[in-house]
Amino acid sequence: MLILILIINALSAGQSNDAALKLADKYFDNGLYDHAITEYKRYLFLKPTSPFASQLHQRIAQIYRDQHQWAWAIEAYRQAIACEANDSIQAELEIDLAITYLAASNYSAGEFQLIKTSIYNDDPAIKKRAAFFLSIAALHNHKWDDAEKYFNDYFEYCSDPNLKIEFDSVFQAVRKKKLKSASLAMWLSTLLPGSGQLYVGDYENALNAFALNGVFGYWIGSRLLLKDWGNALLIWHFLARRYYFGNRYHARRIAEEYNQNLKQEEINSILDCLQ
Repeated sequence: MLILILIINALSAGQSNDAALKLADKYFDNGLYDHAITEYKRYLFLKPTSPFASQLHQRIAQIYRDQHQWAWAIEAYRQAIACEANDSIQAELEIDLAITYLAASNYSAGEFQLIKTSIYNDDPAIKKRAAFFLSIAALHNHKWDDAEKYFNDYFEYCSDPNLKIEFDSVFQAVRKKKLKSASLAMWLSTLLPGSGQLYVGDYENALNAFALNGVFGYWIGSRLLLKDWGNALLIWHFLARRYYFGNRYHARRIAEEYNQNLKQEEINSILDCLQ
């Protein structure tokens, strides 16, 4: 009787686990990702040694990554790697983990993971994929020599020699473009409002900053010449100060945006070449 009860309980638990997994898949297929994660985690809690454990942790990681919840995605990928017995699939998961690090702007962790995976894996497809994302990480950080090295590693696994020639041309053209110094832009606009924006190449904002601050500078200067200290101070405190410091802040922001856009354009140019 006791054995029969244990068998019935085991069968019931198995059916319950299967039902939880089917429900999770249904939620996932319908785009109810938070509910899907809850059911996947419930299933994994009840059946941590399931043969589907790695796949489910991977699916959870993908959901979190799509939601830009990087820390949760990273932890889920780690769980997926720990549960995976197949070396090839494990290597693919390690690269997915590295990509998540890169997406979270944790470039050092992403690069370390990619290098580690490439060293300990002999599969050409894995090495090619690792080299590609190492190149992208180097581009984001404007490490041109590293980017060139990793792209050369990548092309060792490509069969089209013409693609390498085309890439070299695009890469050298992209490399000549220079980033703007956000600190220099700010200090230029500190000395002469609008000059930081002019340095970045934003002529419209440069003119606006110069004109507005010029008007306030003239107004304050005229008050000072008349020894109208009180009104000069009021104009500075309530009007001019805001525009002056705003001009410095915006010069820095515009330079940072310029750099970000330039980096993205560079990466897009290279990706277009490789497609």
